[in-house]
Amino acid sequence: MDDLMEEVRRNTRVLIALQVITSLSIQTVVALGPLVMFSLTGSPILAGLVSAITWGGRLAIVYQSGILMDRFGRRNVLLAGIAPMTLGSIMMIYSVLTENAGLLIGGLAVFGIGVGIAQQNRVAMTDMYPPESRGFAIGKLYTASVIGSFVAPIIAWAGEVLGANAPLRPTAVTWVMMTLLIASMVPVLRSIRVDPKEIALLLNRKPSVISMSNGVANAEVRVPRLPLIAAYVTSAAAQGNMVMLMGLASLYLHDLGYSQTLVSLAVSVHVIGMYGLSTLFGRLADRAGRPLTIMIGQVVAGLGAMLIPLTTNHVIVDVGMFLIGLGWSATTVASTALISDIVPPSIRGKYFGLNDLFLGVSAVSMPIVGGVVVASLGFSYLGLLGLVVTLGTAPLVHRRLGLIREVQPTIPPTRPPA
Repeated sequence: MDDLMEEVRRNTRVLIALQVITSLSIQTVVALGPLVMFSLTGSPILAGLVSAITWGGRLAIVYQSGILMDRFGRRNVLLAGIAPMTLGSIMMIYSVLTENAGLLIGGLAVFGIGVGIAQQNRVAMTDMYPPESRGFAIGKLYTASVIGSFVAPIIAWAGEVLGANAPLRPTAVTWVMMTLLIASMVPVLRSIRVDPKEIALLLNRKPSVISMSNGVANAEVRVPRLPLIAAYVTSAAAQGNMVMLMGLASLYLHDLGYSQTLVSLAVSVHVIGMYGLSTLFGRLADRAGRPLTIMIGQVVAGLGAMLIPLTTNHVIVDVGMFLIGLGWSATTVASTALISDIVPPSIRGKYFGLNDLFLGVSAVSMPIVGGVVVASLGFSYLGLLGLVVTLGTAPLVHRRLGLIREVQPTIPPTRPPA
């Protein structure tokens, strides 16, 4: 058992490293991509679609990558995800050097595919920890994103310094450094000796899991549908609200006349809210339960959404942005733990892939709906929309009012031989 725990610790360090690299890569692309797109096309519309293009690439692979994880293991699929992340980054670098907008769009989409695979690392993390500490493990993984958020500006600064004395443009230099960091994850991921899925089967002593590992068909596993739907809907609501307000609140501050620095500060405060307290929410989910933590997250996120359009003071707007990130963190950590609780390891990747599909659809559609609301009714109604979406879905996880009745997968009793 001591040897197994050492493998868990080793794998945890590897998955945290992947989370850091993925986080800083996403932030670097999202920060610089719109600037490059605008310089190449002169179109603010295309510049605003950089995140959507990346999300589109992610949507194309998340469900399939989950199925592949169930079949080929977590390590092999995560390793495969490094290839499109690296290729997409190289395409983006060449788009800067050749001033080719089409190559940039293709690179963003390919990069998004790699990100979609890499972010399945949370499946591997949940595999290695029992339910009583699973929330804490997920929270620890998300908290690592804060490191990436701090490293990304340093890489951007280094790109500017090096690019000033190099034949490459600063953005290209920054993306070259990002690409090297992504590629460095190959030997790190290869250091995983025992696949997290195998660890899950070894640690999980429930009869249902033991039976599956002994050959019971996956089709016979009954995953509780209603708790799964509750987890999917609440996490998608939190995700859509977060993406919608993160983008449109920046526009709100800009329209109020605040500087780019203060707009950037609001986004940074929001990111700290998203990841800074994830470990604490993981502890809360383990001790107080997944449903209560999700409800707290939805309420906090809704209040943050409603607070932003009620004021023109950037400090209060920052508080609202922080609360939205905080609520997203609580809901995401707890819903991830809930899905892991009710889905056995042999098919867990597939169900997380389906969850990511819902998250992606919400992240793409909610900003569009929010933009229509702002254009037709005004920004104050955007806060009301966020409040309705988050608070309206919170009762789904209430043990009496909602869909949570049971949280354990079951297998039908086998028929006695004739």
